[in-house]
Amino acid sequence: MINLNDKKYEDKSPKIFNGGRAGIVKDCDIRVEKKTKEDPENSPLFKLYIIDSADGEMNKGYYTNFKSEKAEEFFVREMKHLINVFRLKVPEAYDSYDEMLSTIMKAIKEKEGEVKVNVAVAYGTEAYPKRFLELDGFWGLMNVEDGVPRLNPNAILDRPAGDDETGAKVSVSASTDDEEW
Repeated sequence: MINLNDKKYEDKSPKIFNGGRAGIVKDCDIRVEKKTKEDPENSPLFKLYIIDSADGEMNKGYYTNFKSEKAEEFFVREMKHLINVFRLKVPEAYDSYDEMLSTIMKAIKEKEGEVKVNVAVAYGTEAYPKRFLELDGFWGLMNVEDGVPRLNPNAILDRPAGDDETGAKVSVSASTDDEEW
């Protein structure tokens, strides 16, 4: 049965992070969420949410299924950066990437409400433009006590225009023997 009053069908008017403007956003709160059984299979294991002063949110997802050694190295460098940003007291060595991620995210979760961050956000870079705001690399996140992050010199500060309407035209027709539309 399809219940039109089910909450999942209600209009959700999201608050756009920083009003959709790229640049430096100061004094943001954070929240960590762990993947649940209800989440789609391809969801990240953890999401780090950044919340601006108007309650607009953006998030960064974390996975441990790396496709290259370079991705593994980047992940470890990012985890070290998060340890510094949030002033975490965590072990120096781990048996697996999953253990490392879980330990660090749990420690960050314990800092919710205590630590504020400044972030650099952009619509990607000239080489990799994005449709939505995202952190400008993991270095785009800093503890407020450490100052303000810098934007990548190639960061895109204006939202890219959508695709034009010159694509292929598709027409759909339906016929039924039961009724005339």
